Amino acid sequence: MFGRFIKHCGWYPDKVLRLYPTKLTQYNDSLVHEKVKTDNSMKLETLNGDLIHYTYDDIHHYLVKSAGYAKAWAEQREKRGKKSSISQGIVHAIACFVKMYIVKAGFLDGKQGLLLCILSAHSTFVKYADLWVRTSTQHPDEIRGKLK
Repeated sequence: MFGRFIKHCGWYPDKVLRLYPTKLTQYNDSLVHEKVKTDNSMKLETLNGDLIHYTYDDIHHYLVKSAGYAKAWAEQREKRGKKSSISQGIVHAIACFVKMYIVKAGFLDGKQGLLLCILSAHSTFVKYADLWVRTSTQHPDEIRGKLK
């Protein structure tokens, strides 16, 4: 999507457990970026080399996928009774940008790194905004009932 390999921003290296005995593992309950849970006695090893993964075709694809992740994230937290606010969304979005662009050296990826950090901050804001909308507004059926 960015026309170059992103080496910073916290994107590389992205160590993901890929090969494991399925009978001895399970996934956590996260709807977004779920992880494999292993028991502590399992020995994990790292394979050499990189698995190149083209996550997004273009910015539109990124935004659509990101919106789906935000919705799943907000739904999961709403079910757990969590709430959010617009100010939380702003603070988390700024923290996301600072972490990726400064701490994880996204600036070393040039304009593409800047774009990725801005898009990630936007995605972070959207998920908190989605949770805020879900938990701070009345359900449409409740509104209809009051209008009758």
